[in-house]
Amino acid sequence: MFGDWNIRIVERMTGRKILGIVAEISRGGVTERTLRNWVTNAALADAARMGRFRLQSRDWVARDLAAKGWPTGEIDTMIAGLSDCPGMVSSLMFGMQGPHHRYVATVQMASAIDHLDNQLVALRSADDLPAFVTALLAAPFLEDAHFIHPEKPDTAEVVRTALADARSWEALAEPLGVLFLNVSLHLLATLDLEFCAHFLPTFAATPVFAALQPRTHSSLTALDNRIPLRRDLFHYPARRLLELVACMRDCTTRGAWPRAVPPPKSMAIWLELAGEPALAGNLVRWRRGRGLTLKQFDAVWDACFSVMAPDSRPAAPIPMLYATALFTELFVKGKRETGDLCFIVPDGTFYQRWWDFQHEKLTTGSGQLRFGSEPWMPGLL
Repeated sequence: MFGDWNIRIVERMTGRKILGIVAEISRGGVTERTLRNWVTNAALADAARMGRFRLQSRDWVARDLAAKGWPTGEIDTMIAGLSDCPGMVSSLMFGMQGPHHRYVATVQMASAIDHLDNQLVALRSADDLPAFVTALLAAPFLEDAHFIHPEKPDTAEVVRTALADARSWEALAEPLGVLFLNVSLHLLATLDLEFCAHFLPTFAATPVFAALQPRTHSSLTALDNRIPLRRDLFHYPARRLLELVACMRDCTTRGAWPRAVPPPKSMAIWLELAGEPALAGNLVRWRRGRGLTLKQFDAVWDACFSVMAPDSRPAAPIPMLYATALFTELFVKGKRETGDLCFIVPDGTFYQRWWDFQHEKLTTGSGQLRFGSEPWMPGLL
């Protein structure tokens, strides 16, 4: 369900399987094999060990945040908030917050998704298809827009009918796919707005994450089922992210946007000068689709902005990496090297509609999000 979807996002962001991450957090309290047995019901979860694991997890989070310079009070608030999260999606969104900013609307929506997901997982385990469908159709946060197929406007009622008429779990595949896509983009647009209001407060409200969607070189449209051996044909989300970082670095250090996206060699030079030759050597691989992990992105960001004083240097924008991982999971399957690459270039207006919907909702009235007036770089839109 939705939780499984976000587990795959976390695995993309970390470059590791989720059970290995959990085992590491437990600091020896539970092994990866034991966790796998619990998940597959090969063994019952031990209540005492689960209790110790929760305490070890809290300790791990506290130590990690303290190492990042978080105040003690904020650490306690973060841990308490994580403990109250009903599932994977809200935990991930809550964990992206910083000590001085909160993503209230994002976490609220993520919590609603988790509550629905918990209900759906239980009904799927009970093999109760009618109740599963009823729960979906009655979910209070799902609107007609969530049931619209991206390639078929005005199809909300069609998708609802397909759900209501389903007589097998297999028949739910397509309508559930439509829901997953819309819910994911709705949540992402909410995060986009709240993140940018805090991280980029001087700029006008802009759908920044839209720039991270995959693209292809214009020459691809002239081909007849034939893919040429060109290095820059596929513009992966990771490539788009690195280009966005390069433009932001130029804008920060020069006081103005560059006229065009800086070439890859510019970022390679910045990384080399910062003493990170290994990162510079991986730029080409990331641009060609290799996974860019959280640890690597954090290092690239710090190296690019190492020209700034440490106390004025912005922290790595992790929500941008989340958007990159989400777009990759949604639109890029397989690999070109193995001949099974499926590279989808989405219609940009589809994400824009969700961003417009949330922009109107979150910027109306007192106490809502506020933005600046500086224009965002046109070449990134």
